[in-house]
Amino acid sequence: MMKKHWKNTLFGFLVAVTVLIYAEPRIVDATGSALRKVLLFDLNGRDFYLTAQSDAPVALRDANGRDLELTTNSNVPVEPQTDYILEVTKGNVSGHEGVYKFGNNPDIDTGTDPEDVWSYGGLYTFSTSADIDSFSSSSSSDTFVIAVFGLDSNWDEVIQLVTLTGQTTTTCGTSMIRVNRMVNASATAAVGTIYCYVNGATVAVGVPTTATDVRAVIDIGYEQTQMAIYSVPAGKTAYIYQITFSMEQAVGVSSGALISVRQRAFGRLLRNVGQFALQEGGSSFASIKFTVPVLAEEKNDLLMRCETVGANNIGISGMFNMLQVDN
Repeated sequence: MMKKHWKNTLFGFLVAVTVLIYAEPRIVDATGSALRKVLLFDLNGRDFYLTAQSDAPVALRDANGRDLELTTNSNVPVEPQTDYILEVTKGNVSGHEGVYKFGNNPDIDTGTDPEDVWSYGGLYTFSTSADIDSFSSSSSSDTFVIAVFGLDSNWDEVIQLVTLTGQTTTTCGTSMIRVNRMVNASATAAVGTIYCYVNGATVAVGVPTTATDVRAVIDIGYEQTQMAIYSVPAGKTAYIYQITFSMEQAVGVSSGALISVRQRAFGRLLRNVGQFALQEGGSSFASIKFTVPVLAEEKNDLLMRCETVGANNIGISGMFNMLQVDN
């Protein structure tokens, strides 16, 4: 119980060593020389204050920025400090994964706002049941395999490979309540736009005729979806560390845009949980890192929305950078 309480804290390690093995700990550099003074940072580069109750990962470096090693006088082996986020990305931290979700809406007008940040445009429609199972392309030439990352009727993650049949609708084996991403899984570039939509939708030459039936698209030249929309799988929790958004408009046009982050807890309404303004001619960019990550529990929906624009033909891009952890 004592070891678990002090997990991932340098102070906890020192106390554990002193109490349990009665060895005097010391901090040394790579040559084995004892250090009299060190600087401590967390993994975001901020000054770190040690506490026995903190679970934050600690990076230990000398004043020149070099990584340090820990040893004890009794030669007890000590696991070296590592870059926590890098280890998550490598897949070395069980039950943890990075989620990078991004999207773009290339054309929003004063008469069409608000619109969500996804390449299909307009407001996104979330399914209320697992009715998503259909796929087609606007081109008869597209007969390759796509990978579909979604959530099944229980909100569990499911990855499915679907072979397109051109403009003819094809279906996947497991119906989904959410689709988070689609990717061209082949070596062949798409000729048309690829659509994912609900069962029973009306389709003409591979294109759904009702916008509210569409759940995801791969536009020509992108080879994967562009949608700043994400749903947290069952049994997982997402922590939003950073959001980024930008505005693109014609040079010489001075306008602005109001961007919101929307979140819906399971069974609740889609709420505005953050609002940000962009104002500039040409392009404008903003990135926000949260000191305390924003929590999104299992079965939560997240999206970015452009509430208003001040001129026509405004493009909005957005991104969520998250750490997703098993419950």
